Amino acid sequence: MGGWNNNPSTTHFVSAYKRLLKHVQLKEGKDGSNCWPIETVAVLHVSSKSVVAQKMDEADVELIISSEHNYSKPLARPVTTLNTFVGDVVEYIAGFVVRKVSVQHGCSDCSEVLFRTTKSGLVRRKDRGGLKSPSADVLKTCRKAEMYIRACATDKIFLTTKRDMHVIRIFREVVSESPAIFSGLDEHVSEQAPLENHKFTLLKLVVKKYVIIRMCWDISLTNSSFVKDGLRSRATKTVLFQHQ
Repeated sequence: MGGWNNNPSTTHFVSAYKRLLKHVQLKEGKDGSNCWPIETVAVLHVSSKSVVAQKMDEADVELIISSEHNYSKPLARPVTTLNTFVGDVVEYIAGFVVRKVSVQHGCSDCSEVLFRTTKSGLVRRKDRGGLKSPSADVLKTCRKAEMYIRACATDKIFLTTKRDMHVIRIFREVVSESPAIFSGLDEHVSEQAPLENHKFTLLKLVVKKYVIIRMCWDISLTNSSFVKDGLRSRATKTVLFQHQ
């Protein structure tokens, strides 16, 4: 594990256990070695028999298709508004999103439609000279993504659905409701091929980055709910000093 750990995670434990299994499975050395096993016990078993894939009949295929989630159906309780506090937080996150997207995309013309000079709300209050203010189009996109995520959280399908499915659905909703999104890039994209449209590429990057941030936050909340009061992390030194 690269050292010792008195409170290993699942990944640490699996890695250490695999290493121990590989170590005890090593065969003895050649004649003249000073170390011999007391008994031969096979720990790892790898079969040389080839696995033949079984074909599924039509009944199995229909069962799988019927059990799949229908991600194209509308949400049961869509969210249509955000309060002032949530709106300020979304704007704050959107500033981080445009900072990352501008570096990832790397197009100077597209970067002009990501930022705005004026700062308001939480961004202005927390700014110490380095925060970025998102443009109106980016803020509209992030607000739409937040409303969609909150609706998914109500239906309990946000973390159980693949990230790309969320990105595609939010992208479609933004384009259908605001076809003039990023209108400042109309002249820029007129010289590009349809499959290399920077307007749609930029929109997808903004949505994807926002969804990733929200997913990471929701996952951290879910993980913290299993820790309870965090007694192990707060009392680690006490446990070690008492040799428990």
